[in-house]
Amino acid sequence: MRKNGFTLLELLIGISLISIVMIFLFKLITDIQNESLSNVYIVSNQTKRNEIISITNGIIEDNGDVCSLIVNQGPDQVKYEMYFCNNKMMEITVSSSTFHIGFESKEYNYVMSDTAAYYDTIKNYDTFSFEDQEFLVIDVVTHRKGLKETTVDDVEIMCKTRNASISVITNNIAEFFTGRPNFFVARKAGVYKLEAWGAQGAAESDSFRGGYGAYATGEVYLNVGDVLHINVGGQGTTGNPSSGGYNGGAPSKSVTGTGGGGGATSISKKEGLLSSLENDKDKVLMVAAGGGGYTHRGSTGIGYNGGGIVGNGGSYYAGTQTGSGSGSAIKGTFGQGASYLSTGHAAGGGGGWYGGSTGNDAHGGGGGSSYIGNPLLVTKAMYCYDCTESSETATLTHSNQCANDTPTVECSKKGNGYAKITYIGATKDFSITYNLDGGTLSSSNPSTYNQNDTFTLNNPTKEGYRFVGWSLNDSETIIKNTNVPLGTVGNLVFTAHYTDKYAVTYDYNISSLTFAQSGFLDSGFTPNWDYDFTIELIGNFPTSGKRYLVFGNYNKSKQINIEITTGNKIRIYQSAEKALSSNSIEFNTDLDYLCTWKKSTMTFSCAAEGATSTASASGTLTATGVSGDSLRLGWDYRGSGSTFTPYTLKKLVITRYYPFDTLPTDMPATITKPNQTFVGWYTEQTGGSQVDATVSTNNEDVTYYAHWE
Repeated sequence: MRKNGFTLLELLIGISLISIVMIFLFKLITDIQNESLSNVYIVSNQTKRNEIISITNGIIEDNGDVCSLIVNQGPDQVKYEMYFCNNKMMEITVSSSTFHIGFESKEYNYVMSDTAAYYDTIKNYDTFSFEDQEFLVIDVVTHRKGLKETTVDDVEIMCKTRNASISVITNNIAEFFTGRPNFFVARKAGVYKLEAWGAQGAAESDSFRGGYGAYATGEVYLNVGDVLHINVGGQGTTGNPSSGGYNGGAPSKSVTGTGGGGGATSISKKEGLLSSLENDKDKVLMVAAGGGGYTHRGSTGIGYNGGGIVGNGGSYYAGTQTGSGSGSAIKGTFGQGASYLSTGHAAGGGGGWYGGSTGNDAHGGGGGSSYIGNPLLVTKAMYCYDCTESSETATLTHSNQCANDTPTVECSKKGNGYAKITYIGATKDFSITYNLDGGTLSSSNPSTYNQNDTFTLNNPTKEGYRFVGWSLNDSETIIKNTNVPLGTVGNLVFTAHYTDKYAVTYDYNISSLTFAQSGFLDSGFTPNWDYDFTIELIGNFPTSGKRYLVFGNYNKSKQINIEITTGNKIRIYQSAEKALSSNSIEFNTDLDYLCTWKKSTMTFSCAAEGATSTASASGTLTATGVSGDSLRLGWDYRGSGSTFTPYTLKKLVITRYYPFDTLPTDMPATITKPNQTFVGWYTEQTGGSQVDATVSTNNEDVTYYAHWE
């Protein structure tokens, strides 16, 4: 039976088929049109593209190799700063619609004329080597919008480099990678967070892995234009021979089954690998240590981890804050791990503030130590894998068991090291803590501050004591009028110091006094042995024979002698015949002694300028009835012959310490000065008022000066 028309289903199917065919045809036509438009765009934009390439190539040809590239990736543009090795810089800034070239005073600006086209603003650069020459390539791609988005052309900029440093900055965060020196220039004044991950030692497997590197962090204030130099540690390699990682990792013995140490990551204010900065340690801000390499030999084939205050591997293998290893292992040095290149399967030590020692024949390489001790660095800490901890501010170290493939805060990083610098802000508030030690403040001090603040601390009071001064953080230096200057950063801890004694200092006002024979300088200065006192002397003395600096009376059982022996050493004696201490001190040609009697420990000690140790006569004045005995200052000389060699006294200062509200019992006796007569003790070096032992100082420290006529 013949059917009239179509059913609804048939009609819908027909419409769908026709729609599919139409869409296909439309897409085909659009693609053809887009391709045609793209070709038209390329032809119309060719002159602009060629001009950009011509200008950049001309600048590159005139200035030679590039030594550094800074890539600043923003949300809607990318900026390339190419620093030539002649210290000139070419800037290329690309937004979606503009292409800018800047060099010295010249500016070139190009605006995209096609509203449907745009520049790609995602960073696109690469490096490659050809015939021992390294090249850098920057590629700026142009796209065109449409139903089918197409790439219509690109601008490729290529130049030669000299192991150029490359840093990438994204959203105020700069990243740095291994294998080349890097630098960072502060574009804003403010606080920056520094983070560094040391590299892992060479690893073959989990059973034979290299030690992990450490993580270090801290904050520093930078002014506009300040430059930081960053060297990121590289992982040590396996093989025969193996190599140490970049920046201080040491190679291993050239046999199969050993690996090189990982390099340290360092951030400094002076250019150079860490090992080159030993004489400029104050320029180093931060070091994250590298781990030691592995070895197949023995039960300790895993490399030791890089540490904080001290690397892993114990005192035998680890780098410390002052050296590397104490055993017979070949030791690392500043910034460099050690290699054992004789016999055996010795792994390379990791780099660090001080590098790890080599692993001898059957141990993994020692881990290096990290560093955050620079006072410019604040809010700082070190983290390391299963390591020795420290609670001191300058060596604050936390141990953990965290190691990741990617850089993670407070964790070790597997493989190569890494560094990151983050701009925190123009200002940051820091805390201030006060340890008053029982004292009170009549006027409060600030509890927070930032680097734009400056102020002087109010001083506390304490019943029965006099305030001496504040010490800051871990410093032993005490300052009475403490000022916090502009630009200071970091959390501060101030500790108040007091005394229940006052000091009376007697300066004999001597610039040069020559003695031609042995003898005592005074006629009987009698100190109160119940109180502390110090005696400071500077002089030139003979270089042969035995000379004695004498403290005591004519009864040698009550006399302390300091023997100045040939070879510029001193030793303390109770008498000329009996030594009380075998300690000796080397001193400079110009003798500068500070000798101290401490009642609390019953010790008499002397130290000299340039001394390597102190010599003391411990307990020599305990049970001999010294109270009231006369202390006399004098010189005795025993040469090989009868001729006495003259000596010169340049300075003599005696300081006595008395309890509050206690007057001195006497004043020091005078000495004999040729052709001059002692007048008395005065409040000023020249002029002033004459004083005697009955004058109260109101418990304040004072200095009196001898006057002569």
